[in-house]
Amino acid sequence: MRIIFRSILIRLIPALFLVAVLSPLSAQNSGAAAIAPAGIFTDNMVLQREKKVPVWGTAQADRIVTVTFAGRTKRAKVDTEGNWKVVLDPLKASAEPHALVIDYVPSDHDSAKVTISNVLIGEVWLCSGQSNMALSVKNSLGGQGELNLPENPLIRLFLVNEKTSPFRHNKTPGGPWRLCNEEGLTTGGWSGFSAVGYYFAKKLSHDLNVPVGVIQAAYGGAGIEPFIPLEGLKENIALNFYYQRVIKANARYAEALQTDPEARHPLQGVGSANHLDVTTAYNAMIYPLAPFAVRGFLWYQGESNMGQTDYAKKQKALISSWRRAFGQNDLAFYYVQIPPYGYGGDTTLPRFWEQQYSCLDVPGTGLAVTADLGDLKDIHPKRKREVGERLELIALAKTYKKRVAYSGPVYKSLKVAKNEAILSFDFAAKGLTVPDGQELSWFTIAGEDREFHPAKAVIRGATVVVTSDDVEKPAAVRYAWTTKAAAADDTPAPNLYNEEGLPARPFRTDK
Repeated sequence: MRIIFRSILIRLIPALFLVAVLSPLSAQNSGAAAIAPAGIFTDNMVLQREKKVPVWGTAQADRIVTVTFAGRTKRAKVDTEGNWKVVLDPLKASAEPHALVIDYVPSDHDSAKVTISNVLIGEVWLCSGQSNMALSVKNSLGGQGELNLPENPLIRLFLVNEKTSPFRHNKTPGGPWRLCNEEGLTTGGWSGFSAVGYYFAKKLSHDLNVPVGVIQAAYGGAGIEPFIPLEGLKENIALNFYYQRVIKANARYAEALQTDPEARHPLQGVGSANHLDVTTAYNAMIYPLAPFAVRGFLWYQGESNMGQTDYAKKQKALISSWRRAFGQNDLAFYYVQIPPYGYGGDTTLPRFWEQQYSCLDVPGTGLAVTADLGDLKDIHPKRKREVGERLELIALAKTYKKRVAYSGPVYKSLKVAKNEAILSFDFAAKGLTVPDGQELSWFTIAGEDREFHPAKAVIRGATVVVTSDDVEKPAAVRYAWTTKAAAADDTPAPNLYNEEGLPARPFRTDK
């Protein structure tokens, strides 16, 4: 019995979590005459411009496969497991439809040839996270107006279905690539395609005048842990507990198979987000996409991890492991600040924001501030246009090197003069402002006793001056550092912006 168990483990463990170093597609079609490109390759797709583009799939073992696109042909030998991959040379952006043709050498007289039509060349971004990323255009504020617009020929959409697995899947769940029209925006998912992804793509395509492809791979209600691959857990010693959980679960599964061929894997969920376990969303939703050529990732997640003090470690592990899986260590990773909501505890959300801020230490990252877009009674605020467009500004500045304002004011320093706390900011060179002549709100101030009081705040030049009759000698200031408004009139949203119209990032000067 011990020999049998050891044999099962030897076969099982590599299949579960060493497969990442092997060919990205299994031998499910091994020996068959058909050529099957990976599921991400369909009609109406967008290929990433100016980067090498991997194209892969399965075919009959030991045959030669050719891939022809835009007048260029690459060839590869199918290995003994039935896998093949070619890498196309970098391409220039093009809104002219192309065909990607895959065939054998010699040809099987069109019996095996695969032709993928209406392919554009432009920018490709992968959007992931949980329900606020999945929230559809249809369900966003002003979304119906977008659905009534004519088809946008420069935008293409690929929606990955919500799916989990304790094993790594090679078949991409979801798709195919869809055109950007009412049908494409309302098919699948939570009543259609991601509003954040759509608004990002619409603005980016307009500003760059190139095609944009957006892949949505979000799972409503999921924590970050299901999206982190095993390698990401292993390399971060602080997350070793999760890594060991997977290892032990796989061992228990191998043991169970000895007596029950239909045994259920310990990490296998039951279809509910509340039952998602570590690595399972990555295995089923992200792994099948790699190494598809993309420009970067958009991430909107965190509600299910609220209150955790190790979230930053998890997000950093996700960033590095996703970059590695997609073949580039510098891929952009831009993410969304979790907007205000009644999570319980006045500082629960701000402390989570600090976890998000600390991830900005990772090169190639950016944060879209949304403290002014929240709804204290709705965990799914509907103002998604601003979210997508703020992410797009970050991409324009950081990825495409355009000279645009992409951040609101960020606290820089505190100076005390008598009873005044004078705050200076980065990203406020053109000045600070408050919309519609309102008074600044959500500022609190404290003396050495660290008792915070509602404060009066006014803009003075490029600074904000904060005072309170209850504090003679200021020691610390906080802005929007609570889920409850600090202003006497209970103003619903923080309202400090720079002159470019971007909101200030909530902060505290004390630690």
